[in-house]
Amino acid sequence: MYRLLPREKNKNVYMFSILETKFITLPYIKGVSEQISRENFKIDRKKEKSSDITCWEFMLNTRYESKDNEYRVGLHCNLIIPTRSGLSSYSRPCNRGACHNGGTPVYGRCYCTPGWTGTCCESDLDECSSSSPPCQHICHNVFGSYTCRCHDCYTKLGGNCELRQCKIGGKCFQYGHVNPTNQCQDCQTYRKTIWTNNNALSCSDNNLCTRNDKCVDGTCKGTPFTCLGCQRCNGDRCMIKPGFCVIDGICYSHRNLRPGKPCQECNSNNPTTWTTNNNLVCSDNNVMTRNDRCTNGKCRGEPFTCLTCQDHHNDTCRIKSSYCLINYNNVDTCFTATTEKPENPCQWCLPEASTTTWTNKHDVPCDDGDSCTKSDTCKHGQCEGISFTCNNDCQSCNGSDCGLHIGYGYVADNCTCKIAGRDYNHQQLNPSNECQWCDIYDKTSKPILAWSNRPSVVCNDNNACTKQDLCQNGYCVGTEYSCQASYPQSSCVQTSQCVGDGTCRYIMKNNGTICRAAIDMCDQSERCNGVIGTCPPTAINPIYLQEGQARITVSNFAKTVTFQSSTDKLHLQLSGFSVTCGSLTVRWSLIKAENSCYLGRNNATLSSNTNNHILTGLNLQNTDTYKVVVQASNIREQLGLPVCSNDVTIDTGINDGRLPIY
Repeated sequence: MYRLLPREKNKNVYMFSILETKFITLPYIKGVSEQISRENFKIDRKKEKSSDITCWEFMLNTRYESKDNEYRVGLHCNLIIPTRSGLSSYSRPCNRGACHNGGTPVYGRCYCTPGWTGTCCESDLDECSSSSPPCQHICHNVFGSYTCRCHDCYTKLGGNCELRQCKIGGKCFQYGHVNPTNQCQDCQTYRKTIWTNNNALSCSDNNLCTRNDKCVDGTCKGTPFTCLGCQRCNGDRCMIKPGFCVIDGICYSHRNLRPGKPCQECNSNNPTTWTTNNNLVCSDNNVMTRNDRCTNGKCRGEPFTCLTCQDHHNDTCRIKSSYCLINYNNVDTCFTATTEKPENPCQWCLPEASTTTWTNKHDVPCDDGDSCTKSDTCKHGQCEGISFTCNNDCQSCNGSDCGLHIGYGYVADNCTCKIAGRDYNHQQLNPSNECQWCDIYDKTSKPILAWSNRPSVVCNDNNACTKQDLCQNGYCVGTEYSCQASYPQSSCVQTSQCVGDGTCRYIMKNNGTICRAAIDMCDQSERCNGVIGTCPPTAINPIYLQEGQARITVSNFAKTVTFQSSTDKLHLQLSGFSVTCGSLTVRWSLIKAENSCYLGRNNATLSSNTNNHILTGLNLQNTDTYKVVVQASNIREQLGLPVCSNDVTIDTGINDGRLPIY
């Protein structure tokens, strides 16, 4: 049994695998190859040396061929050839070496390469005419092969064609390509043959007066908006028309001035802001400036000043009504109507006659400024009057006669001082103040009807404690001096009084007045005698102190002792101590017998009520010898001489007052 096995399908051939390793190669034909593979090929091997052998038996027919020992092909072989329409049999010579187009001779026939057919592979195989064409869309036969081609817009993948873009209306479009006739549609992967609405696409509805255009269900729609009259729509905003400006939402024509800002204008080349133009003619609306011009975008004029009687008018000063402007003392000066010319009451400002010159008065009363003239009258612009005289000391001209100055009187053709309603002659004294008088030449006191102060002359201020009294500013003033008002107790002068000439008079203390007190009860005071101002010399009465004796005695003070056994006390008896005045103070101290008689620092005071004293609290040492030092003083703490007692020896083995027992 032999079986047809597939071999290298990509080479489009089949091999017959025959036991005993003999192979036959056949072309691969789709459909036919499967049919052949389903057949059981039966080849009966006859005697190998027979001239007639069985070629193949395909269960359809049997072919025999005669072979010589060299296996040359002879006669005709009735072959069963696979074709596209099935199996067919034909007979033709298959001589060795006659295979064309790469065919391979095998057992007396040719096995052709793909794309060729015929006994000797001499004919082109038209694959495209097969009932199952190898191409999905368009097949084109070529000698020995074929080519596949896809329809427009398709992509060739082997023998297949795949639509990997949109094909709409016979035209190809890439994914995402926008419909040329509708900007709200594009090519989508899931709808390749028709346009798909896409609201995410940007669009323009071609209406310049809408904005924010967007796709809505395949239609481009925008939001309408309106523009000012000087603007036109421009798709998504308003565009200013040539020759206009739009500033702060208001239309202005080219060269229109900014309201309230005459130096800024609309410049259509800069249509959204005001443009400064320093060449513009302007007015700063300030009547007090002139030569107005634009500077740095602001209208500024040159300030100019008018006089108070002038108005600012058209860059000049214009005189007001009811005023004159007259050059006076080389200065243009304003005068109100009917104002008289200074220093000449017979000329005045009369605007209806002239606003720039003085106008003369005629035959009207005037004042020529001279109070010593009267009946003054204007004549040809000059004031003229009749002269008269007055006493200048107390009178003055008042324009009609002589008038008294304030504070003056006039008696018998003489000037007087008018004070408190009375007349006083020149240099007459004030009855109540010798430093004031009438002085008709003193002008300062007259307005207040007062006396005049006399010059510096001798006077009496009635003060005994001043000297060199003189009139000063209407008062009698002396140079003050003082006398000692009080004296110490040691002086016999009570006080001193001013005499008035710079000296003092002593006032003595009364006779018997103590001027030095006694220092103690034993002294006497010094006293004044009422005549002499000094205290008598100090004389202190003395105190005399008499030193006495001191002795250490037995306990009853009956006799002197030289030994005693007691160690904590001594019995001391004093005698003969006295003082001529005052009390007596006696101090004592205990010393060793060998020491000199001197009161120690550790001493104590004895009672003054008795001469017998018990000295207790002592610490006397056995076998030591002691004595007592006493020293008296008076009330003035004057000390007498130290007095020592007899010696006493401490012997604790004896009875007091007896000799020691050995």
